[in-house]
Amino acid sequence: MTTEHGLTPEKETYERLLRESREMLSGAARTVLAEAQRTACAHYLVPS
Repeated sequence: MTTEHGLTPEKETYERLLRESREMLSGAARTVLAEAQRTACAHYLVPS
């Protein structure tokens, strides 16, 4: 049995949405989003 990390369909969709909409976000919105992602990774140990 292996425990390899794999992306769920929801995570793949989320990441694609972020890539596609990143240019439309303001600098402040990108900063807030980046901080939220860092906090989630640190707090929940979500793989990045």
